[in-house]
Amino acid sequence: MGPVNSIIKPYHAVQFYASNERLFSTVAGFLAEGLIDGQPSLVISTPSHRAGILAQLSARLIDVERARREGDLLLLDSHEMLDLFMWEGRPDPNAFNANIGRFIEQTLQGRPGSTLRAYGDMVNVLWTQGQRAAAVKLEVLWNTPGLRFG
Repeated sequence: MGPVNSIIKPYHAVQFYASNERLFSTVAGFLAEGLIDGQPSLVISTPSHRAGILAQLSARLIDVERARREGDLLLLDSHEMLDLFMWEGRPDPNAFNANIGRFIEQTLQGRPGSTLRAYGDMVNVLWTQGQRAAAVKLEVLWNTPGLRFG
């Protein structure tokens, strides 16, 4: 059986935050609500952000290790993901779709019609590295209506 095409209908929010603790709490609340409702989650973050988010999920009585084992929570590294689709300092749309898409498909496997909750800080990583144009381009790619993966 070949890959299943998915159409992504993004609902996207940007949050500005004064402290990492506030970010971790907000993201964990968003993910926990989905995990409780049976919606899988994808987190693409730096190690320090991932640790803070996971601590907040645990504080909300989410069994993080179980969620990971059962495929309900997929954790990826921002820098490793950026390496998969950045080309000459810019995100390549085809490589973005292929690489991000395979992890979205992996997370949604066996869950037709399910909502995926995702958090990523790759745009922030690019922005803080001074790669402003690349950050904006990546933000546009995440928000492409009807984006197809697979």
